[in-house]
Amino acid sequence: MLVGREAQELLQPYYYLMGVRLKKQAAQIISDHAAPDNCLDPSTLTKVEQVTLKEIFQVIADFQLKIKVGFTKTLG
Repeated sequence: MLVGREAQELLQPYYYLMGVRLKKQAAQIISDHAAPDNCLDPSTLTKVEQVTLKEIFQVIADFQLKIKVGFTKTLG
């Protein structure tokens, strides 16, 4: 089970990603009159959003490695 700090480290990026996703889907529905999807072209994001996404994916990758090491006791 996740401890409080670890849970917060994953929840904050999760909520950010869901916010970006919702913003994009709303634009699809309202402006484009298209069915919403989950695909996002990073080049449509601001530089700050792009950097934030990279940092979020690094947090996720670090957590995945921690889980892998915890279960397998190896890095390979």
